[in-house]
Amino acid sequence: SKLPNFTEGQTIKTDSVAGSRQDHATLPDLYALQPPIVMLDTELNDIIVWVDSDARMRLAITILLQGYGIEVVTGRNSFDGIALIREHVPKMVVLHRLNQIQDLHAVCDAVREESELQETFILVSSTEEESDEMAGLLRCGADMTILRPLDLDELLRIIEDVLQGRLSSMPGRSPGNRIIRYRGD
Repeated sequence: SKLPNFTEGQTIKTDSVAGSRQDHATLPDLYALQPPIVMLDTELNDIIVWVDSDARMRLAITILLQGYGIEVVTGRNSFDGIALIREHVPKMVVLHRLNQIQDLHAVCDAVREESELQETFILVSSTEEESDEMAGLLRCGADMTILRPLDLDELLRIIEDVLQGRLSSMPGRSPGNRIIRYRGD
């Protein structure tokens, strides 16, 4: 299907995946960001998997991150996300706007069950109203949450910290526990 024309930062009406209601989504204003002075120093396997039900957001994030020299692959639902994560073994997974909390849990569970994905960093976007659900996601394997609407500068700082090894995740001593480590410059 062809994407409709839009202006960056414009609030638009989109059909939900189920088609049963109308959602309002604000696309990031990519033009307001300053271009990078230098590309992020990442390694060959430093891939981000971005899982998002909104096609326009997947496109906008792909353009943004590739502009910083970051390799990103995107999926539209938990099934796509799990398949991409297993295929690419990313350093970071971002779960943004999945339709049901069960989808978020499915991705977190799938990542934490795979031994080669134990140090994959999982960032989940949420609204303030979803704080109880986010606490459950942190218990099942997500490493950090970020509030929607996304602050792109904050998102880029987190991505840079993860890709450069300053912010990392590793299994704790008991099942389900995670240790988040931050090393400053």
